[in-house]
Amino acid sequence: MLRKGADPAQLEGKLASVIEKYLLPQWIADGVPNAKSLVAKVALKLQPVKDIHLRSAGIQDRLSHGDNPVCMVVWPPLPFSS
Repeated sequence: MLRKGADPAQLEGKLASVIEKYLLPQWIADGVPNAKSLVAKVALKLQPVKDIHLRSAGIQDRLSHGDNPVCMVVWPPLPFSS
């Protein structure tokens, strides 16, 4: 979590250097083709903690993420008569 008053955009700007410093050397060591050109296509973005569960559908990392519109369709549960 960010400190109160911290600028998320400023931190996101610094994340680009993390990609070049840590990810690029690992890709090169792993023999990833075109590793240097791939760095330009990678972006690390911050997301508010409260949005992680239901507003992460647009993240492209090969994992499944929550999607708020789908949850709105199935929630609240339908009442069943007994």
